[in-house]
Amino acid sequence: TVFHVPLLWEKQITISIVYFPFFFLHVLTTPPLLHNLYMCNLLFIPGDCVRVYDIIKIQENGVIRLPEDIAIEIGIVKGAYLLVEANERSKEISFERIAVPGKDLAELTLLLEDKPGALAHVALELGNNNINILFNESDEIPSSNLAALVAVLDISQSRISIQDIKSHLEKTGVVREVEIRQIV
Repeated sequence: TVFHVPLLWEKQITISIVYFPFFFLHVLTTPPLLHNLYMCNLLFIPGDCVRVYDIIKIQENGVIRLPEDIAIEIGIVKGAYLLVEANERSKEISFERIAVPGKDLAELTLLLEDKPGALAHVALELGNNNINILFNESDEIPSSNLAALVAVLDISQSRISIQDIKSHLEKTGVVREVEIRQIV
């Protein structure tokens, strides 16, 4: 199905709707507007997009400027914290919003025993001190019975200082090494 839709700025876009396992809404625009591809799962109300694709040009010094509609759609506002993940092999980069503005964040890196319940001890200690884990990723270290953990913490309401967090985690009996730094 093809629709021609006049826009407020007197440009015209063509919308092609194709029904397949997913609902595709393909928007072609004339320059200077960009090419967008919206994939919407049929299980959602049409228009609730799962992914939004947009082509942007990298600016001076590697600056990436997100189109305002995309930034608003995914909740990126001035002062928000994003986790950036780059995959060198596939040449892909992804951003994930991990905190809204006004949070006091810290990055935690741990080397801990790789045994059932070790991570629970760490989470309990953080929770008991009113520290929220916003993001974490862990992986076992082969042939060592150890695991590495990286976490982003919201310490805005913490009952203890960053230095005390380190000493509290060391006392859990499962943590071998702790590094913590405040994210500014």
